Amino acid sequence: MDLNSSALWGIIGVIGGIIVSSFFYFIGIRRKKISYNIYTFYLVENKVTQIGGLEIKYKSNSLDSLMSSSIFINNIGNSVIERNSFAPSCPITISTTGQFLIDDISKESIIPIEKEKQVHLVPHYNNSGQCNSINVDFDYLSPKDTLHYTLIHTGEISLKAALKDGKIINKTSVPKKSNYFFISYLTFIIVIMITIIITLLISSHFKIM
Repeated sequence: MDLNSSALWGIIGVIGGIIVSSFFYFIGIRRKKISYNIYTFYLVENKVTQIGGLEIKYKSNSLDSLMSSSIFINNIGNSVIERNSFAPSCPITISTTGQFLIDDISKESIIPIEKEKQVHLVPHYNNSGQCNSINVDFDYLSPKDTLHYTLIHTGEISLKAALKDGKIINKTSVPKKSNYFFISYLTFIIVIMITIIITLLISSHFKIM
């Protein structure tokens, strides 16, 4: 086949079109995906409370340790995350094996975080009157938006949620990963294109000989 033939360039154009259209198809797929990070540091450690004569209390209860956790929830997808995007039985819930320290809040109250998106925290109390879980409620979270708030607590802290159609990534413990699927797919297309071009070049060379 002649390198200057319209057929060769037509084939190259078709393959190039497939690559370009595949790229825009991939980035155009609607994806619901959120990630979260939890950064915790001690305000009071166990070894501090072991000092003779030192006692730390909260509402008449002694505390062995006290932590502050900053929580970041990010919409890393390309779709708006709304309240109804989560399973009703599993909204965003922050839990602790100890208790959250929330003063002057009745059991029916909510804690406002951001007025524009109607973001607020809903504390839940156990039979002992301790708040050990908090629901994160909001109207919507646009792509690239971030929710950030800080909680004071005892015990270990964790986040649980279930998107109806999407993925939740714990960036606190999972290292950042590249999109291997897209890279592999693009590499596969490029290899096919190069293979076809080389085949056409070899075929053209033997025809000339």
